[in-house]
Amino acid sequence: MTGVGVLALWVLVSSASTARTSSDSLYIILLRLPVVSLFLGMGLMVLFNRTHCRVDAGTLRVRGSPIPWPLRRWDRLDIERLDVQPIIGARGSSTWKPPEVRHQLVVTGRDRRQRRIDVFPSWDEAVWVHGQIKRRLNLPD
Repeated sequence: MTGVGVLALWVLVSSASTARTSSDSLYIILLRLPVVSLFLGMGLMVLFNRTHCRVDAGTLRVRGSPIPWPLRRWDRLDIERLDVQPIIGARGSSTWKPPEVRHQLVVTGRDRRQRRIDVFPSWDEAVWVHGQIKRRLNLPD
């Protein structure tokens, strides 16, 4: 069960309970505790989540931190293409705004599977990292 599912179950069970204690403040704390902890965790993830790329000896390694995502690794000969692709998404607002455009760096392997390395807010950053990886791995244009 995902975190959102656990949160929904917690709120349903605690709000459906008719046997409240004499202290309503305890009830309110128990009802809001998971919501506050979920938003706190998501905020910390946005602030501290980082992707580390390392290129050495013909190998591209990508890992995330502080959450230890599994290491992704490609040998130079396993990489068929390295591309920068736009991601166009709507912004969360009730008024119309132009769509948000971000850019992702994608590795296409010899097995034709595409795997995203990271997402960048600007085209310049994505192209710079793309060029550095291609140059260090001696990938053809």
